[in-house]
Amino acid sequence: MKTLRRVLIVPAAVTAVLASAGSASAQSSIQPTVTPVRIDGGWIYWLAFLSLALALVLVIFLIAAYMRYAPRFAKDEDEAKGIANLIERRWTRSGSDTADLLLSRASDAIQAKEHALAVELLDRVITLQPEWAEAWNRRATAFFLLDDTASAMADLRQVLVREPRHFGAWAGLGHIYMSAGDKTRALEAYRKSLALHPFIESLRPLVDKLTPEVDGRDI
Repeated sequence: MKTLRRVLIVPAAVTAVLASAGSASAQSSIQPTVTPVRIDGGWIYWLAFLSLALALVLVIFLIAAYMRYAPRFAKDEDEAKGIANLIERRWTRSGSDTADLLLSRASDAIQAKEHALAVELLDRVITLQPEWAEAWNRRATAFFLLDDTASAMADLRQVLVREPRHFGAWAGLGHIYMSAGDKTRALEAYRKSLALHPFIESLRPLVDKLTPEVDGRDI
């Protein structure tokens, strides 16, 4: 009986030792799993995108400022005229092909002295693009040529609400004041036009003539 117990105990002990060793070996072979943190620089890309967007906005702002104020800073008359032509071409574009075509036809009508037709066409343009300053300016010209100075002045004021730097509108307003005999307001309007575009040849003699009459002569 004792011999039988010894036979049973020894294998059991050996099995326990082997099991313990196997468990320890298995535990020592398990490596901890570490999830790597992905660093892809996403915030750098967003910063670069934001910088590019701000740079684009700045460029647009500078171009707009140049288009508005450039003639007064021109070095000479030729440069000023070139800049003014660019500005005027920009004013004649509304962003609507239909409105642009109607404005072109209205301009042709004015050239052909069909002023009533020009007003009719420009009525349609203003209905399509009520915030387009140049449409109001062209209709003011047509009204003025029809001797309807009240309507012309009303339209010019609409121009200046939308585009205060419109030197042509200021000049037109001065002509209307002159036709009404209001030399003081005419001179003021001419000066504002020349402040924006100092090289409008037709205005300088008018200002020179009106200045002593309105402001008085130097003693």
